[in-house]
Amino acid sequence: MEACVTMKTYSQERQDLFVVEQTKGKRNGVFLDIGCAHPIQINNTYLLETEYGWSGICIDLDSSHNEAWKSRLATFLNQNALTIDYEELIGNIAVGGVIDYLSLDLEPPSVTHECLFKIPFDKYKFSVLTYEHDRYREGDTFRNSSRDYLKSKGYRLVVPDVKCGGQEFEDWYIFEEMYNG
Repeated sequence: MEACVTMKTYSQERQDLFVVEQTKGKRNGVFLDIGCAHPIQINNTYLLETEYGWSGICIDLDSSHNEAWKSRLATFLNQNALTIDYEELIGNIAVGGVIDYLSLDLEPPSVTHECLFKIPFDKYKFSVLTYEHDRYREGDTFRNSSRDYLKSKGYRLVVPDVKCGGQEFEDWYIFEEMYNG
């Protein structure tokens, strides 16, 4: 009988493990982490970088973690996510027009929602995507709108309304064509 192996997670609710599972443990993948906060604690991409050799770009407006970000290999942009030219930024890291993982988690949820519409989904694809809608504090508006939009772009909602502390805060998606095409 094999022993059960428990992998360390750094994400708030195991988003990093979801990405590992969906990409079948892919090595050397690429991520875009928008609203990344601290480089290790409650971070969706730290495990991917340190255990799977992924690279990417992490964006956050909060400068309180700037020094800590020097410990990461990922490019850290201390910028307002709403002012970034995502077509150019993604074009610099996408492999064949694909980013393996997109994490969207800004504050407040209205900013995450606004940022979602700045991403050039018609030009680039994301194998796995996590989107924080914070339904528990904002109601259904951002959740429903983001779901409709992402579905129209070919994303399948795999895990709806992920809970933290019993409160629905996030949806997890995959790009349908990459898994069925």
